[in-house]
Amino acid sequence: MYALSIQAGTDNYASLDSRQDNLTAQIAAAHTRSDAKLADYVVALDVFDKREWGLKVIFDMLAYCLRYCDRVPNHINQTAYKPLAKSPIGLSIETKRANPSGAGDPLVQLGVWVAAWHKRMTFLRDTLIRYGKNLSQEWANEDLVSVPLIQVLGHKWKMYFARFTSSNITLYDPVNIGSTESIIQIYSLTASLEAINEWIKTSFKVGLERWFFCADVNRGGSADQSSKPS
Repeated sequence: MYALSIQAGTDNYASLDSRQDNLTAQIAAAHTRSDAKLADYVVALDVFDKREWGLKVIFDMLAYCLRYCDRVPNHINQTAYKPLAKSPIGLSIETKRANPSGAGDPLVQLGVWVAAWHKRMTFLRDTLIRYGKNLSQEWANEDLVSVPLIQVLGHKWKMYFARFTSSNITLYDPVNIGSTESIIQIYSLTASLEAINEWIKTSFKVGLERWFFCADVNRGGSADQSSKPS
């Protein structure tokens, strides 16, 4: 069972407690099923870039083990959408025209979506540990890298941070990153998105490399593929 907490700050919702209860219930459900609601937009790390070969090797290895050994779907993310099959999602965006509540609340949808992503990343890491050889324990207790979530309500863009531990998902209070209400705010929004894109290519990538023992692959670690069907 995963608990969720919201660290409130600049976001001054009167219904914060009820939203947290709603999120906690739906996130718990997301860890027991695979039909999580989709985000409207995502930004993913391109592991086919030659500079990201370490993660590509890991994901190819996992895809092989899942398909031929476990005989289960071998996509990387919590969605089987083919363009994202081997490209880990670093940013998720949910958009709404107004300020809804309940099931239509974009924060609730983002919470369920990112909980499903955490579930998938944990499953993949456990699979790698089951089939991996020569994997060190250096990063055995590593938490999954925190990820940004963007909520768009009308013109306003706000960014949350989801932090994962073994038993908890915490959404940290939103930061205003710009809006589409004026040219100046659009420039601010563009700069924010460019900074997030750079973070995905650096810190997010490094966090996943630690989570999936990429250093061990570089040193010659491998997966046990002996159980491939003939």
